[in-house]
Amino acid sequence: MPPRRVINQCRAAEEDKLDRRIEQIMDTRLGVALERRLDVVVDRLAERMGALMEARQEVDLRHDRVPKSNADLEDGEYDSFSNEDETKSDGGNCRRSRLQTVETDQRRWETSLRTDIPEFQWGLQP
Repeated sequence: MPPRRVINQCRAAEEDKLDRRIEQIMDTRLGVALERRLDVVVDRLAERMGALMEARQEVDLRHDRVPKSNADLEDGEYDSFSNEDETKSDGGNCRRSRLQTVETDQRRWETSLRTDIPEFQWGLQP
């Protein structure tokens, strides 16, 4: 009968091999899953870019504006640039409320600005 120490060392070596193999399998699966996710994201971005390029071609030359690009959003998607409260409160005129907001923001910024300029007391000669 071989000594216990040799058996334990063999068992430990086998367990190490098994652990390394499990790690390799997990890394491979994780890499495949990440590649799939990346492919999905890239495909969505490519579709969105195509839609934006088409919208860019439909520019109204008189006003130099692009038609609203959030018209094709699905129900589950969220347009972070839209502000529905402004259109509801102002009867659809978003521009006026945005200008008022910008003016009040400018005033707030100017009121919090404080500048202390000490008087110059020395001469220019060294």
